[in-house]
Amino acid sequence: MSEENVIQKPQKKIWVLAGLGVLVAVVVLGVLLQKTPSNGLSIKKAEALTQTLNTLKLGVDISHFNQSLGEPKLKGDKTIKMISYSLVWHGTPKKEVREVPYIEYFYSHPHFYVQAITDPAGKVGFYSITTKTAEFQPKISTGLNEFVELGKSVYQSLPKLPYKVAGRLAETPKNAAYYEIYALEAKAQKFEIYSSNPNGYLKDAVALDEKTAGFLVSKISEATPFPITTLHDTFRKATLINTYSAASAEFEGIDTSTAGMNYGETKISFGPREDQVNGLK
Repeated sequence: MSEENVIQKPQKKIWVLAGLGVLVAVVVLGVLLQKTPSNGLSIKKAEALTQTLNTLKLGVDISHFNQSLGEPKLKGDKTIKMISYSLVWHGTPKKEVREVPYIEYFYSHPHFYVQAITDPAGKVGFYSITTKTAEFQPKISTGLNEFVELGKSVYQSLPKLPYKVAGRLAETPKNAAYYEIYALEAKAQKFEIYSSNPNGYLKDAVALDEKTAGFLVSKISEATPFPITTLHDTFRKATLINTYSAASAEFEGIDTSTAGMNYGETKISFGPREDQVNGLK
């Protein structure tokens, strides 16, 4: 064996080791980039936040939400007017107005909003979770026996017929809003609402109607064609659910009537209103 060959073999080993070192560095860097996106929310942190959101529940004192989420950014009293009519013998039905007081709490995190509404004693009767960034798509456990991924799941993925649907239409789809109410038959009877809130994360949105402004509202039964129209079908296949809400059966802020809707500042909204988001700026 010549002296030249003896010298070349160690050099080849050095090049092979150097190549392996670069390969390992690339793999490690790739793993780190996967676990820590550019916005700094690691997979581990996202999982921890999702776990926290799944501990939220109805019927607890608002202190449970404060312990899990910190102090609310906004808090305000809210009064809902409940209108009913009583029958009078041989007379015109008498209109009765009853005021129901609530307290609304609003929590803001860099990646999500949480809204909680209590009675005057502090018992939670309603709450909502809205994702606000593309990087955070929490898997929320639901009463439909499956998870919904906020910011990723679409309405077509929901496994049963809703109790009621309603939409506020707009010329720009992302300025519209839409929700579906589901009535759950369980020991702790409650409603779940899946919605697209214009103040949350919406990657895309399909126009719900050809009109530039207006409303869609319908209670759903086995006899109701569903989806209601071809445009409604296209909308449900393409539009993301970015808000999950839960309400107890006793909570009176959910309009389950045939024509009423949960829109307007005097009603309970599903997720943050524009004035609440602006109040944080």
